Amino acid sequence: MNHKLKGLKSKAMFTFVGGMLVINPAFAQDPAPQEPVAQSQPAGQDASTLDTIVVTGLRNSLENSMGIKRDTSGVVDAISAEDIGKFPDTNLAESLQRITGISIERRNGEGAQITARGFGPGYNLVTLNGRQIPGADAYSSGDVITGGVGAGTRGFNFAQLASEAISGITVFKTGRAHAPSGGMGATVDIQTTRPLNLPSGLTFNAGMKAMSDESQTIGSSITPELSSIVSWASDDKRWGASLSTSFQHRKGGEVQATENEWRVQPWTGTPEAWGDRVEVINAPAVGSLYSVPADLRYAFSNFERKRVNAQATLQFAPTDAVTFTLDYTHSTNELTEDRGEQTQWLNQGPFSRIEFDTSGAVAVPTYIREIVGTKDFGYEQQRNEQKYKLDSIGFNVDWQVTDRLNLNFDAHSSETKSLPNDPITGGSVTAFSFAGTSACQSAGGPYCGGNWAQEYWFNTGLPIMARTWYPESPNANDAFNNVNGVVNPEFPPEQIGTQIQRIWYSRQDSKVEQGRIDGTFDFDNSRLRFGVDSSKVSMRRLTSNDHQTVLGNWSVDNVGEEPGFQDLIRPINISGMFNDYNTDGAPHNAWWGNASQLAQWASGFYGTSSTISGVMANDNLIEEKTSAAYVQWEFDGQLGTMPYNLVLGARYEQTDLRSVSTIQVPQSINWNGDNDFAITPSAEEMPFAEEAEYNYWLPNLDFSIDFTSSLKGRLSLSQTIARAPYGNLYAGPTAAAPNGSVLLGFRATGAAQNPGLLPLESDNIDVALEWYFAPASYVSLTFFDKRVNNFIGNTQVQENLYGLRDPTGGPDAQAALAFLTSPECRAQVGPNAAPHACGANAIALFTAAALQRHADVTGGLAAYDGTDAQWNAMEALVRQPGREFVGIAEDPLYMFNVNRPVNQRKANIHGWELGSQYFFGDSGFGIQANYTKVSGDVGIDDAAAPGVEQFALTGLSDTANVVFMYEKYGWTARLAWNWRDEYLFAANQGNSTNPFYVEDYQQWDFSVTKQLNDNWSVGLEAINLTGEDVRWRARTNLQMLRLLDQSPRYMAAVRYTF
Repeated sequence: MNHKLKGLKSKAMFTFVGGMLVINPAFAQDPAPQEPVAQSQPAGQDASTLDTIVVTGLRNSLENSMGIKRDTSGVVDAISAEDIGKFPDTNLAESLQRITGISIERRNGEGAQITARGFGPGYNLVTLNGRQIPGADAYSSGDVITGGVGAGTRGFNFAQLASEAISGITVFKTGRAHAPSGGMGATVDIQTTRPLNLPSGLTFNAGMKAMSDESQTIGSSITPELSSIVSWASDDKRWGASLSTSFQHRKGGEVQATENEWRVQPWTGTPEAWGDRVEVINAPAVGSLYSVPADLRYAFSNFERKRVNAQATLQFAPTDAVTFTLDYTHSTNELTEDRGEQTQWLNQGPFSRIEFDTSGAVAVPTYIREIVGTKDFGYEQQRNEQKYKLDSIGFNVDWQVTDRLNLNFDAHSSETKSLPNDPITGGSVTAFSFAGTSACQSAGGPYCGGNWAQEYWFNTGLPIMARTWYPESPNANDAFNNVNGVVNPEFPPEQIGTQIQRIWYSRQDSKVEQGRIDGTFDFDNSRLRFGVDSSKVSMRRLTSNDHQTVLGNWSVDNVGEEPGFQDLIRPINISGMFNDYNTDGAPHNAWWGNASQLAQWASGFYGTSSTISGVMANDNLIEEKTSAAYVQWEFDGQLGTMPYNLVLGARYEQTDLRSVSTIQVPQSINWNGDNDFAITPSAEEMPFAEEAEYNYWLPNLDFSIDFTSSLKGRLSLSQTIARAPYGNLYAGPTAAAPNGSVLLGFRATGAAQNPGLLPLESDNIDVALEWYFAPASYVSLTFFDKRVNNFIGNTQVQENLYGLRDPTGGPDAQAALAFLTSPECRAQVGPNAAPHACGANAIALFTAAALQRHADVTGGLAAYDGTDAQWNAMEALVRQPGREFVGIAEDPLYMFNVNRPVNQRKANIHGWELGSQYFFGDSGFGIQANYTKVSGDVGIDDAAAPGVEQFALTGLSDTANVVFMYEKYGWTARLAWNWRDEYLFAANQGNSTNPFYVEDYQQWDFSVTKQLNDNWSVGLEAINLTGEDVRWRARTNLQMLRLLDQSPRYMAAVRYTF
């Protein structure tokens, strides 16, 4: 056997230390690299024949990494446990962001999911020890603005795994024949400890951290993080066993501002609903787009995370040629969150003044002053409880049949679940709405009756809201003239009452069962790899509607008459919690309580249910069975005086898909209030089932050549696929509730998904040049280009679903609108009417239509008086049994805007990755820096008409990292900076089909460790050292969607090793 083949047979560990590639000597294409072990080698022994190599010190690791980087074909980066243990990273995603081309999405200030070269979480494949691991993610009600996540994702949530439990991560950015398909952006392989790769005898390592999270909004706690690894191997290396465990407890929080919706439409002049006394400053041009917000909310979030990881491995090597490995990985991540809101919603007129900024894609109000009558101000409390579970068991047999032939058998079953975890309700989230109200004459209070003016200031930071109460109500003149008002009055307990209770259930179960046989046959200067595998991937989604239960109703009917309720809530100043923004002028008065405990109280007082209904709105099952075979040839050669390495491979996959849905057939559309709608399910369940199949050949080529002793070039060509999101593969149509009347321009959406969608197909090119100009120093530049077919677009048709009829557009609603827009309305309502009494607005239309529908008890339109009291009375009436405002035979069929996904789009994604590292002699100081630029040829038009679906690539953004390092005299210190440019998070949101952008974000992390002796080390860590904040926007930066005022986290650590 010659020297080249001997190099091919050696094992490897790809390591990323301080953001830099570190790889122990190894054959570059090994799919399961082994972790490094600090042990001595006999003098003169050839390191290429060993399973592990000594790595002592950061600089030595970097020098080893450069040697392997130069000899590796393809584009690969990785991270080792040594790096994760030394960085202030709470999970794996936080570490992955330091690799070029990788960016992350954060939740609760922690990395959750990754985007690789512009491809989001669902288009990247995650494996555990080379085995495909499923994703399951569901949280809260699914509303992304408030931090929810809808069930039914392929993307893996890295927050499930603690960094201490992992020995390494390898990131493959180019296609490989031996890897399962699905990683169009990247394939991320998570590796765990193998005891026979560690020294003989007993090895033990334990660590403890104490965390102080400055982001807690209520209270202050120091929480523990504990981790340990124990491993044993017999002296003859026949038997080995290891167990790694970790427990992490964190209490944190966020102060937030959110905007429920920006309503966009063309300007045709001052809308009638704004009234005839409004002053419009800098009015938009006729025909241009303008926007008005639905509300503004401040919120606090206090959460608790308990994460437990364990990984056990048993190995037996009866001979030097055969090794059996049995391993089991378990993870639980329990999240509990109490979230409270302070809401000020708009009636959409009348206004006394509105000022526009017309410099952006749409005109946006910078100031709004709205006049309203009797008003409630919401303080909804939410309790989120979700439990994530991962269980993976695998069995592997590695057999060195001859000196040239190796066979490997591997089988595993891996399951990930996201489970509702509220022991009181049985659900995922409970929302308990209550409000302060001026409709409290019977209960008493200092601010009953009168009128209100609401004010809003929108800017590029935190918007400000304010409210002013005017005791005198006739004609609301005081409010219009802004005299005799009380600014931001604080509601006492006697003016606080309940409204609505809602409980959601959201669950996802994902499972992979896989078996594969891989083989290698070594020739003198080349290697042939081959294999077959079979897998079954299944995903089930179970979700319920919000199970809405009426308490005091949205009109707060029972204020002051709910004994025991006020005992469960406490006053809080949410606006005073913002540290980084000036909230002068905003109201200080808000309330908080435990929503699940409030639901228990309501069960006793109102006799309502405090548990989930048990009726599932969605029950979806998707199964994908895939059979695959591959062959790959690897060759070392020389072109003149220039050594090169060539890899050629091809993979064939055949997938059979089955999609089954059981849908609770909708019974009616319920019109419960001005913009308050619900779809009531019937007792009937309807099954749907569809099947599909597809197959692909996926070739790959990797070529590397040494032009000189310090200059290396690379070329990689491959074809990869990524399967369609689960959410596009469900069988059976679904209908969403409206949020306004069709007579006012609103129309609900429906969805008819497409199980026949093909995977996305990408033709990939990577070209790289690397210059190794000094010891432990290099500069590398990589260009990548991905030409993607079968991107999923959207077709939309208007059609009826399930025979549902439209109460908002029938004879009653039409008669009401005709009356409201006639002179007779203003003549009839009288002087005590609300400012919005007449005209085409949501409150007046609902009130008048409900009167007309129930004319037998209300007197019909002749009884319309335009008061808020009548509006509240109609909201209460339509919630009474037998008086529901639903579509009847006389109403037209409701025509939904039904969306259906189709493979109709192409796109090109390309970019550059620049990486470098340098050590300053023997000073101990070093620096690593990288920059990634990603571009796509399909953008989004922020000025597009509302309701028009756009195809856009989400997640594309430039990123940069800089790591400053010092290691000498037992000290190790790192200061890391990470930056991500603004990126499109979601497109086509809401009725206005708005884009959601996450604005550019940067973060500083710091860690310092002192090695006291051979056994003990201590350290300090800081995450988000400067307390950087997160802000989302819609079409312009004045349209704030979500703002998070964040704070640093600090940890003190101690570790013991023997």
